[in-house]
Amino acid sequence: MKKLFPIVALLTLTGCKVTKLAEQTKANTEKVLELSGTTHQQLRSGSSSATRDEEINKIKDESNDMGVKVSAASKFYKAFEFQLWTNNGLYDDARKREHLYLDAVLEFFKLMADFHANIADDLAREKISAIDLKTNDEKIFYAMALGVHLTHQYQDDQSERRNFPVVSFYDLMKTALLKDAKGEALKDYEMEFVVAANKKICLDLLKARQDMLLALGLKNLVSKDDMAFLEKLSAVSFNLTGGNLGKIKMESKFLTANQATKKDINKKIEGAAKVKRFTDQLGIDLPIDKKIASIFANLKYSNVSDKKSEIDLSTMASRDSLLREHLDLINEVLSIQVTDQSNGEARKLIKEERKEKRKQKRDARRAARKNN
Repeated sequence: MKKLFPIVALLTLTGCKVTKLAEQTKANTEKVLELSGTTHQQLRSGSSSATRDEEINKIKDESNDMGVKVSAASKFYKAFEFQLWTNNGLYDDARKREHLYLDAVLEFFKLMADFHANIADDLAREKISAIDLKTNDEKIFYAMALGVHLTHQYQDDQSERRNFPVVSFYDLMKTALLKDAKGEALKDYEMEFVVAANKKICLDLLKARQDMLLALGLKNLVSKDDMAFLEKLSAVSFNLTGGNLGKIKMESKFLTANQATKKDINKKIEGAAKVKRFTDQLGIDLPIDKKIASIFANLKYSNVSDKKSEIDLSTMASRDSLLREHLDLINEVLSIQVTDQSNGEARKLIKEERKEKRKQKRDARRAARKNN
């Protein structure tokens, strides 16, 4: 029995050492994880912030065309740090994600305030058209509206691995607006979307997004020549018609387009329809860009086999599901029933525009001679 005491004592001592070693190992592991977590968050914050700064500089650059601005806006939204949240259970938990949401929302409205202020009056008076953006601020605002829905591939991948929903900045905005409309309680980051000035920015973004998607649909729906023609229908032409291009008939390319193009056109118009469905939920009626609405209302769908005759759209739509979808979407978004239509008097309108310009020049010369 006496021989057992040293053995028991040795085992006890060894057990204590093992326990202390395990505790020390755990503590060291926690320090390493804390250090690596801190380092990862610092690197993530720095990298994503640098990317956003770089893309915003591209968006602001007046020498960059609309395509470059839209691409930069898309990358800007993808670079918000919440897009890189991992749900790893260590430092990236639900509370952290909401903190990253708030950071993104505050940065967004700080950035957008000046752009919006410069065009707010023209937006309110419906003087800006998505098919004829003029100032750099207009282009910036509409580019930001178009890219707002995008998510980073990293978030998409992590959501599958770690089982959490993918969230875009657009999702955050829509959720906040809808909860506000229903009178529901809002989280801190959601409240930022609905304070007076910020809410107006959100609603104008929705309208800009709706109109830009329709404009992109038109791009593939009419020929390049007709698009160039549309660009000529600027202030004078639009004023001559009292803000309604009702007599202008454009040839729709939908019937002769391939399947991929038809689907792309419908996808753009459906994007606008989704905006309208959402604003309907808010009880808000966003007006459609007048120029775009008038062009859609007067698209001409000619018979492919016989240019002299007019096509029976209802018959064609019964055979072509994409055409049926196309016509239904136009009706939903623009409240337009597309029917068979004849050629209009577009060239006549251009002549009227030129005549008006010549008259203005003559009047200016006469006024100058009188002053002299």
